[in-house]
Formats: sequence, structure tokens, C-alpha cells
Amino acid sequence: MSREEVARIRRMELGVEHCRLEEWEQGLRYLADAFEQGLCKDKGAAVALSYLGYGLARRQHKVGEGLAMCKRAVKMEFYQPEVYLNLSRTLVLAGNRKAAVDVLKKGLKVDPGDSGLLMLRTQLGWRERPVLPFLRRTHPLNRFLGRFRHAWSSR
Repeated sequence: MSREEVARIRRMELGVEHCRLEEWEQGLRYLADAFEQGLCKDKGAAVALSYLGYGLARRQHKVGEGLAMCKRAVKMEFYQPEVYLNLSRTLVLAGNRKAAVDVLKKGLKVDPGDSGLLMLRTQLGWRERPVLPFLRRTHPLNRFLGRFRHAWSSR
């Protein structure tokens, strides 16, 4: 690997670090440069691509383009919890909360202890399935059993 390639990879890593620190202007500049040079297509670059996608959606309001990048990142490296986190955040920006929760659940299957995924789960706050799915959620029996389940699980 040449010095130039190492320097480009380092700039991509710097971009990810800046994004993690919420320094979006600098981070997106590094990541956009890496994307233009084709580095985000390489194996190991899915996290960078997901941050670029989330950053475009968040800072530049290019939600469609950001979603496409985040989805591609998940396909590239489905075992990285951060790509699920960024896809889920981007789906929230797109106004698709249900899909964001579904992606978040997939990410937690990959890494149940990931702090970013757990924090987003707390922020989104999803409901458990009704105890008796053949009854409405608002049925008194489901409400009673749901409260009991919640009290039991938080012990």
C-alpha cells in the first residue's frame, strides 16, 4: 500500500471520528473526499459510508441520498452495529419511525450491548407486543397483563 493510499484511508478514519464527536462539517468534508476517491466502496469502509449517509440527511437534508448510502453500508457489513445505528437515525429523519425501530432491533441482534443502539432504543421507546395478540392493545385484559409483564421484567 502506498503512502498516498494510507493517507486517504487515514482521512476517512478522521472523518468518522469527527462525525462521532458531532463535528459534522469537518467529518463530512473528509468522508465526501473519500467517497469521491472511491474509498467508501472498499471492504471496511461501511461505517464511513453510513456516517456520510446520515450526515447528508442530517446536515444537508438529502434524506433520500443518505438512506441509499446507509442501506448500502448495511449490505456491505451487516455485522457492524454502527451501520444499523446510522440507518435507523436516517430513517427517523425520513419520518419512518416503524422502519427505524425494525432496523434498530436487527442491530441489537448483531450486538445486544452496543451503547449507541441502546441509547437510540431508549429515545425511540418502542412498545412490546400485546400479551394476547388476538385482542386489541386497549382491551382491559391486555392492559392488565401488560402492566404485570412490565412490573415483572423490571425486577
